[in-house]
Amino acid sequence: MVADRVRAQLRDTDVVARMGGDEFMLLQTQLDDPKDAVALATRIIRVLAEPFEIDDHHVSVGASIGIAIAPQDGDAPDELIRNADLGLYRAKKDGRGTYCFFEQDMNEKMQARGSMERALRKALANKEFELHISRSTISRRTG
Repeated sequence: MVADRVRAQLRDTDVVARMGGDEFMLLQTQLDDPKDAVALATRIIRVLAEPFEIDDHHVSVGASIGIAIAPQDGDAPDELIRNADLGLYRAKKDGRGTYCFFEQDMNEKMQARGSMERALRKALANKEFELHISRSTISRRTG
């Protein structure tokens, strides 16, 4: 039922594919303006917000959408998918029923976070952490 609602919003030239779990990818070609991607995202969010009727029960779903546009956000399919996914993370952070365009700083922040995670894992494996407890922490917990 969700797929039917999404497909009803697409042009004949658009493609929808399930990426896994509850994530789908939409591919639009021949866009005249990025506003066309916004229009599609807005329509999908709107139609998915309407409750579904399943066995006399109302079921609600929501959508968060990440948008990447070639060639400025990448020209390789895997790069565009990764960048749309970064936009999706931001949209989810902003709340259900939103869309977000990929922005270059998202990639930079993700790379910095990955670098920090690798450094922390290495430090943990090398037992480079030390525990320090201040007197104020002790007095607050015991006082």
